[in-house]
Amino acid sequence: MRVISSNKLFEKTLLECINKYDDIYISVAWASAKTRVFEALINNKKKITVSTIGTHFYQTDPQVLKEFIDSDIVHFITQPAGVFHPKIYLFTKGNEWEAIIGSANMTTGALTVNQEISIHLSNRDSNAKTTKNSLLENINRYFSKASSISENDYIAYRNIWKQKRKNRDDLSAIYGGKTGSKSPINSEIMSMKWEDFIIKIKENPADEIDTRLELLEIIKNGFKDYSSFQKMPRDLRKIIAGLPNNLYENEGWFGGMSGSGHFHSAINMNNIHISRALNKIPLTSDISRTDYMSFIEEYREALPLVSMPIGTASRLLAMKRPDFFVCINAKNKPLMCRDFGINITGMTYERYWDELISRIHDSVWWSKSSPEDGIDKEIWNGRVALLDCIFYRY
Repeated sequence: MRVISSNKLFEKTLLECINKYDDIYISVAWASAKTRVFEALINNKKKITVSTIGTHFYQTDPQVLKEFIDSDIVHFITQPAGVFHPKIYLFTKGNEWEAIIGSANMTTGALTVNQEISIHLSNRDSNAKTTKNSLLENINRYFSKASSISENDYIAYRNIWKQKRKNRDDLSAIYGGKTGSKSPINSEIMSMKWEDFIIKIKENPADEIDTRLELLEIIKNGFKDYSSFQKMPRDLRKIIAGLPNNLYENEGWFGGMSGSGHFHSAINMNNIHISRALNKIPLTSDISRTDYMSFIEEYREALPLVSMPIGTASRLLAMKRPDFFVCINAKNKPLMCRDFGINITGMTYERYWDELISRIHDSVWWSKSSPEDGIDKEIWNGRVALLDCIFYRY
C-alpha cells in the first residue's frame, strides 16, 4: 500500500494499470474526455467490465457519454439522490489486482492541478481478499443503480452542459478556461459591495465625476436620437470614439483614442462596419457573448490592417453600454489586470470578454439593483465604464 498525492504519479499509475491488467472497473463522480487516461481507457475499451460515472452539476464532459452510448458495461448516474461521489479504480488479472481509492476523479483537474490524495492498494496487502471483495461489491451496487445512456440522452445532456459551462467555470474562478487564476475573494473590486463601490468612485474629484457622467449622458442621448452610428453627425461619432471634435472638449475621458490613426480614419470616413458592429449590441437589454462576438466579427472588417484593436473596440462598447463594458487602455490596464488577476500582455478580443468582462459581471457591486434616483443612479447606469475612475493612473 502507498499514498499517492502527486498528479503525475496518479496519472502514471492509472496508465500502467490500464495497459497491464485484463479487467477494468471504475466508479467515479466525474470524468473528462481530453486526457491521456481517458484516451488509454478508450483504446482498452474491451477490458472494461463494469464501470459507473456520475454527471451531477454537469461536471462530466459530454464526450465521455458519447463514447458509451447504449453501453452494457458503462452506466451513468443521471438523477442521483444526493451526489454520486465515489472514486474507485480497480484492475484485475487472475489473482493479481491493484486499486486506487481516494479523492481524485478521472478529470483533467485531478490529473493536472488539483490537490488530491489517494491510496494505492494491491493483492500483496494484508486483508487483500476482503478488500477486493468489498470494492467489487460497491462497484456492482453503483452499476445496478445507474443506467445506460441513449443517443437522445447524450444530446440533451450536451445541450445543458454547454448552457451550464460558464457558471461552472465562474464558480471555480476559471475564467476563459484558465486554471490557476486569481480567486474572486482576492480581488478588491470583485468582492466589493455596492455601497463601497460608490465610495470608491466618489473618491475622485467631484468635477471629474460630473464631467464623466455628462459625457455618458451626451452619448446616451446620441444613441437614442439616431437609429445608427452611421447616421450621426461626424462630431458626435468622434465624441463617442474618444477623438478630438468641434462639439465637446472632454471626449478623452474613459480613454482617448487620438493616437490610433486607422481608427481615426475609419470614424472620419464613417466606415459602415463600425455602425453595423454597434448595431449588434442592444441599447438596453442583456448582452450575450454571442452578441459580443458578432460585434467583433463586424468590427474586424472596419480595421482589417490592425491585428487586435481591443482599445478602440472597448471604447465604442463602453460608450454604448457603460453598464456592461469598460474601455481598456494603457492608463488603466496595469492596475485593472492586476486586481482581477489577468495577464496584462496579449489581450485579445476573446480574453477581453472571457477573462475581464466575465469577472466584472460576477462582481458583487455589479449585480446590485438600480438606485431610484440621483447621482448614485447615474453612476449605476455607467458603473462598468466608471471602473476607469478606480484604475486610471496618470
